[in-house]
Amino acid sequence: MYREGETRMLRKLGANERVVWQTIQAGSINFIVVAHVLGHVEEANLRIVLDLLSKRHPLLRTRIDIREGEPFFTSFDVPDIPLRVVRRTRKAQWQEEAETEVNTTLPWATGPLLRVVLLQDDECSDIMIRFHHVVGDGKSGVFLVHDLMRLLGRVSSGEIPQVELMPERPPVEELLPRVNTLEELVKSAALASKQLFNLVVRHPRKLPVDKNAFLEPLSTRIVHCILSEEDTGALVERCRTESTSVHGAICAAMLTAVQEQICDSEHVDSITVNCMSPVDLRPFLNPPLGEELGFFASMVITAHKFHDNSTFWDLARNVRHQVQNSIQSGGPFVFISLLDKLTPRDAQPSEFAKRASEIYPAPIMVTNLRHIAMPREYGSLNLGKLHFAVSNKAVPDLFNAAVATFAERLAINFSYVEPVVSPERAHALVEDTMGILNAQLHSKSVA
Repeated sequence: MYREGETRMLRKLGANERVVWQTIQAGSINFIVVAHVLGHVEEANLRIVLDLLSKRHPLLRTRIDIREGEPFFTSFDVPDIPLRVVRRTRKAQWQEEAETEVNTTLPWATGPLLRVVLLQDDECSDIMIRFHHVVGDGKSGVFLVHDLMRLLGRVSSGEIPQVELMPERPPVEELLPRVNTLEELVKSAALASKQLFNLVVRHPRKLPVDKNAFLEPLSTRIVHCILSEEDTGALVERCRTESTSVHGAICAAMLTAVQEQICDSEHVDSITVNCMSPVDLRPFLNPPLGEELGFFASMVITAHKFHDNSTFWDLARNVRHQVQNSIQSGGPFVFISLLDKLTPRDAQPSEFAKRASEIYPAPIMVTNLRHIAMPREYGSLNLGKLHFAVSNKAVPDLFNAAVATFAERLAINFSYVEPVVSPERAHALVEDTMGILNAQLHSKSVA
């Protein structure tokens, strides 16, 4: 709740935030960050830290209020951050709790727009933080865990820390590089033309639907995979040798697995498959941001036509090349304004999700936080693993991969929406993707 001395917040949602907020009402789009901590975390200490974090980050003490038909962030009458404490009885219980969280709707009208779960036994504690996507992206989750662990280490040692308050930021559109109207129109037209060509000429495919989304309740499921330090290092080195990125390699493995499933289903030999790659906008914003929370992300969509003579590493290089070219040409900036223009403000939430899926058809999305440079030691606590997962019920036929490398180990949390994508299809895609990566990891380079 509001505390004396705190600054009250009242800010209208930006165009990017509004589109996400309306789309989420058609089906949850949120993410959960999972921190595996070696050591026992006291509930009372974590409660103190959550109160400090709520004071430090403006968006953590907000809800969404409708004023004259427009959505606003407001800090008026917002409850404390909910903390659910669970006693661990099984080794992989964090995955069950994470699925429970991402399948539970966050009450945006009452707030706050995140939830925390503490899963613990006497030796280990898993801290899970679920965000409503309108107040945070994957990078925000990493920043919040960093803040939380620093404060938790100090509180666990008996300190009463003071926190530096983060500034309230405007919507991302107001922080992007300024371009003149003509330049923006030209770039918007170019991106729209490229997408129209992709839709009409290439006819990109989506995953086969196993069951209609309207017939049964939707549930997000998570499949966790993590590489050893040795395999993570080998993958990084192989990608460097092949002049591509780890992101390009993971996308290539998923594209190959998806392409094989679609071709088998449609009895065709060659198709175009799109891949969605979220992009962190923080490096391009003015003023520069620190470890602040917010939705500062956009999207790059790459298109890949499979040819008989192309290799896995050709595909990985092509992914990297298309992503880099799009970023350099300002594609992620234009994506925000284009999506807002192509989706009417008075459209129903389900129309937002349907329109976005039609304009940008893709069977997969790969969100990659890359290498997370964060300390592991916080007083008596040790951060053993850190990763995250994505829920996307608004576009239920999308197969997701959330990628992060921490403590020299690469983790991938695949997620899918059941029953639109069946467990059999999803697990086959995971097995094929990891099998393709593993085969390339241990094959000899021809370069």
